Amino acid sequence: MDLEKNYDAIICVAQKDIWNLENVIKRVLANSGCRRVKVISNAKPENLNADYDYINENEVLEGLSFKAIEEYFNARNVKPSRVGWYLQQFLKMAYCYKSKYDNYLLWDADTLMLKPIKFFDEEGRLYLDNSRIFENKIFNDTVLKVLGYPKERKETYITEHMMIDKICMEKLLETIASKHNCEIKDFWRKILDCLNDDELIYGGFSEFEVIGTFMEKEYSQKIRFRPLKSRRNIANVIGNHINKYDIKYFTKKYDFVTFEKAHKVQSIKLKQMFNKVKHFMYSVILAKNN
Repeated sequence: MDLEKNYDAIICVAQKDIWNLENVIKRVLANSGCRRVKVISNAKPENLNADYDYINENEVLEGLSFKAIEEYFNARNVKPSRVGWYLQQFLKMAYCYKSKYDNYLLWDADTLMLKPIKFFDEEGRLYLDNSRIFENKIFNDTVLKVLGYPKERKETYITEHMMIDKICMEKLLETIASKHNCEIKDFWRKILDCLNDDELIYGGFSEFEVIGTFMEKEYSQKIRFRPLKSRRNIANVIGNHINKYDIKYFTKKYDFVTFEKAHKVQSIKLKQMFNKVKHFMYSVILAKNN
């Protein structure tokens, strides 16, 4: 773990998505090396048996709120879809002005950190995950319009987490404000201005693609790429609840897993098959340990 670095972990979450937040917080605290977990939401999550600090989403950056983004959509006569999705991305970027440390870790609210993960190399460079090949023309076009230069790496910067350099993020927002002739507090409006109506409805902006492209172009000496092993949509197989046996099983293969509650278990037979394989693996592991 990165005990030589001070940083907090930042989790942005909507109220409808706090169903597994307690487990997420506990595993981030246990495995990341962060000082504190900061939960950013529109209300303090209730009945969580976990150690965290709450930040009201309306207090991260002046003028940035769900209502403000919704009003932006309405002003363009576009159905206000994915407002919360955009808001979370902009909050992650704007948090640089609230961070008391030089770095902060972005972590998704539906993702479990299964084992200790290092976020800096021995020289203090930030690790960026490059384990996925993913091309999205809309995202790539938006990167070009936002930054003025293209994303060149074929691997995506999109993952369920990212370690942020506070100063570099401030420089990114300054760059966007300068290029688009606006105040820094309005950076998010100018990003949305880069999208046509269809792209706005689709969700045509990825903060990770913009941040990663900017870091590799402007601060390549501060980053280092490494692959991590992960699996998405595990709720498709085990449902929306994970137990200690599931965690042991997935930890053997992955660094982190993502639930994404909207997905349903594909079939009873699939889950039964998964459980049989899982319990067989447990018996093998126990036999080896004995």
